[in-house]
Formats: sequence, structure tokens, C-alpha cells
Amino acid sequence: MESLADYRKQRAMHAMKEFLKQMTRTTFRQANLFAQQNWPAHGWGIGQNGSIAGIVVHVTAWKEFTLPVLQGNTQMPPTHSIMQWPTPNTANWKQTRQWAAKTADEWQQAVEQLQDSDWQREVLWENDYKITLGNLVDEILEHDIQHAAQIEYLLQRIATENSQTAAHGSNV
Repeated sequence: MESLADYRKQRAMHAMKEFLKQMTRTTFRQANLFAQQNWPAHGWGIGQNGSIAGIVVHVTAWKEFTLPVLQGNTQMPPTHSIMQWPTPNTANWKQTRQWAAKTADEWQQAVEQLQDSDWQREVLWENDYKITLGNLVDEILEHDIQHAAQIEYLLQRIATENSQTAAHGSNV
């Protein structure tokens, strides 16, 4: 019989793979189509600029940011530091995709290494806030799902706009 930890691992891996699938089916043009320099900022919005490439950077940065606690650290880096996290230039879509795939692979390996008892281990996040590794993994899988859906929406929007403009003799 499968343990709860094994089930959670499978869910996390599935969500991550769906996100990566959305990323890999995106062309350079699609990835950068809706980028805006003045995208409304929020405290944890690293990489977000309205584009698919920005979404990929955002999701990957959060995976990279949380990776150390999956590998045994007991405390997360300060959340505000994610805004200074080194990320590839979204204009280099190949490099962005490679970074995302490498980080996802490292994250997957770390999750697969977790023992059943690790899922209840608490880590310190921001001052006195504690979160279990299980809840952290669940949060990241929901994050993957949310942003994979955003990529799907943008790809559908692009396809719709292309078909509408093609009918009128131009292309987006």
C-alpha cells in the first residue's frame, strides 16, 4: 500500500511535469509575447512581467529558493531575498528553459529523497513562521498548477488572436 508521503511525492512530480510540458511547448515568440517592463510588482513576484518566460522564471526561482530546506537546511532564506535571486534573462528562452529543467530535476531528486518522517519536519520561514516540508511541497505543487494554467491561458489567447488575425489577413 502506498504511503501518504509517496502519494504527495507523486502529486508534486505530476504538477511539476505538467508545468514543464507547458513550458517546452512554448516557442520563443510565444514566451516573450506579453512581456511588460512596468508589470505591477508585488513582494514575491520575481520574474513576473506578464509573459510566459516571466512565469517560468518565477516558478523556477521559487523551486530553487526552497530547494535548500528539502536538502536538509532548517531555515528558508529571507523571502525578500528572492527578488535579488539570480535568474537568466527571459530574452534567452533556451537558457531559461535549461535552467528551469535543471532546477526541476534537482527539486524532484530532493523530494524523492525525503523519508516519510521528513514530511512532518518543520522549517523556519520568515521570523517565527514554521512550515512542514509536506506543506511546503504541497504549496509548491499548487504554485506549479496555478502557473501552468496561466501559461495554458496565454497559449490559448495567442492561438485565438492568431486565428482571428489570420482571418483578416495579418498575424500576431
